[in-house]
Amino acid sequence: MRMTMGGIALAGISLVAGLALSGCGAKVESLPAQFQGQWAQTAALCNDADGVSRLTVSANGLGFYEGHGALSGPVTTLGERASGTFDMTGADFNYEGVRPRDQRQSGELVLTDHGAGLILTLQGHRQNYVRCTGNRA
Repeated sequence: MRMTMGGIALAGISLVAGLALSGCGAKVESLPAQFQGQWAQTAALCNDADGVSRLTVSANGLGFYEGHGALSGPVTTLGERASGTFDMTGADFNYEGVRPRDQRQSGELVLTDHGAGLILTLQGHRQNYVRCTGNRA
């Protein structure tokens, strides 16, 4: 009887420890596949031949029309969220004003609508995107 109770207690401790650790998120070396692909601010802009407003998420970074954000370290993932640091080069990445052209920025990607939507936040500036169907990175 003691062994059974000890086994139950140990299993309970393991379950609680597992739940506590899951809140921390996992560290991975690249952006997970569920975030990768072509994204635009509206579905109509997915068909824009120039791709001016399009975002490409790849395993190793973010691609914009006139710039790139190379992943500069591990990514923390937890469910539909991924966060990391990106070395931004090229275009202006502040949606509300001018910033230096080359800089390191913290960012978070959050999937919405079962993967059909994406919220990208860079340095506190948030932008909503929709997945461009048929265009995987």
